[in-house]
Parts: sequence; C-alpha cells; structure tokens
Amino acid sequence: MFFENSDCDKPSVIIILSGKRKCGKDYIADLLFKRFSEKEAVIIRLSGPLKQQYALENNLNYEKLLGASQYKEVFREKMISWGEAIRNRDPGYFCHHAIQQSQATFKKVWIISDARRKTDIEFFLSKYPTKTYTVRISASDTVRKKRGWNYTEGVDDCESECGLDTYKEWNFHILNDNDEQMSEGLDRLLQSVDAK
Repeated sequence: MFFENSDCDKPSVIIILSGKRKCGKDYIADLLFKRFSEKEAVIIRLSGPLKQQYALENNLNYEKLLGASQYKEVFREKMISWGEAIRNRDPGYFCHHAIQQSQATFKKVWIISDARRKTDIEFFLSKYPTKTYTVRISASDTVRKKRGWNYTEGVDDCESECGLDTYKEWNFHILNDNDEQMSEGLDRLLQSVDAK
C-alpha cells in the first residue's frame, strides 16, 4: 500500500486529471477525493492561484471564478491571456502556487483536477516521476453539450483547452459519456494506485 511513506511533505501518489470543458474532470476529482478521504487527500486546482490573483487585480469575486457559473465565462478569455503571459515567464508558476494554496504538503494523495498544458504534467513528473499518474478524461461533444458546453472561439481553440490534445503519454484514459464507462475507468485507475 502506498501510505507507508511517513514523510508528510512528500506525496505518496499524484493523480493528474486532464480533459476538455464539461468532460467531468471536477466530478471525477471529487469521487477520487471521497475514495481516499479528506484526511489523506487534497484536490489541487491549478487554476486556483490564477483565478485568485486575477480576481484581486480586477476586483472580481474569486469564489464565483472557481465555480462552473456564467460569471467565470464572462472573464474566461481575458483571464486565459493574462495567465499565459505569466506562464511564458515561469511555466511552473501556477503549479507551485497551487500546491501552497491547497496546503498539499500535509496530504499523501494529490489530485490535480485541471492539468491543461504539457508544462503542468512536466512539473509533477520532474519532481515525482514514480508517484505520478496521468489521466485523460474524454466525453463526446454531444454529452458535453448536454452538460452545458458550447463551443466558444478564443476559449475552446486556445492552449488552455488544446494544450494536451497531442500528448500521448497518458497512463489512463477514462471515457465519461455515462456512469458505467466512468466507473470502469476509475476502477482501473484505483486498482493500479492501490497495487503500488
């Protein structure tokens, strides 16, 4: 079992989730969190520090920017451009701050809920190569539309949505068009994690 590590500042396992808008990343992150318990696990949202700083600089509601509301959609395009400028200077900036913001160093299981770029994955793989699982979550456009997704130019065609489309090194793929598919993929992932 992977919880033998007693060094609290080093995770025992890192699960990186990635996928398009409305594919179910947050839902799966929440299921994983419940599986491992609040005592052992933390959800790290890489977009958290970005949204927090953007909210501060623009006098916006940070909590509303975190949710899946229309409020976030109004600011999404400008927020993406702002974040890209920071990443161009320091690719690991938001990863590092997301770990601090979530107080992840006190937890054994890190669930990264929203990897969007190769640099996000490289950040964790470079530091924890044997503890990191990369997971691509997919859902059909039809299902994503039923969940509220509409294609938005300047959002769905930019790096924050397409940066990992060509990434091929996924440890797992989870199809999430329905609960049965999702459960099968999640079970395969958890069996592999538990076997460590």
